[in-house]
Amino acid sequence: IFWSGAMKNRIFYLIAFLVFLMLEILIGRYAGGFIRYSMGDVIVIPTLYCLIRIFTSALKKTLPFLIFIFACFVEFMQYIGICDILHIPQGSILRIIIGTTGLWSDIICYAAGMIIIYLYVIFSKEEKNHVWHTWNLQQQWNK
Repeated sequence: IFWSGAMKNRIFYLIAFLVFLMLEILIGRYAGGFIRYSMGDVIVIPTLYCLIRIFTSALKKTLPFLIFIFACFVEFMQYIGICDILHIPQGSILRIIIGTTGLWSDIICYAAGMIIIYLYVIFSKEEKNHVWHTWNLQQQWNK
């Protein structure tokens, strides 16, 4: 089967999203200590990035920052106890995904996840091809 580059990217991001989501669920259910309280928060940003990239390739360089802002908003919701306000049951998947404790250290972890994704975007083959293509167009224009 012949797939376009865009379709290959979507499939890549779908698979990556599913892997990250499973990691998040496993960490939320079974892990403790550093893995649960730090790595789980770092992985949130790549998980959301991959989910969004399944559907769009827009805002590649801005998207990690926008997701970071969203994660900070969710962290604020955790701080005010949104799960208790909405009566989300203890141990439910939704409560695990939203989280229940707003901490500054989580925001630092989100920032680390944002930086990882931003570096991926900058150094990815797709971005390098775009930069090369733009440079070639400029060279042709200047002839």
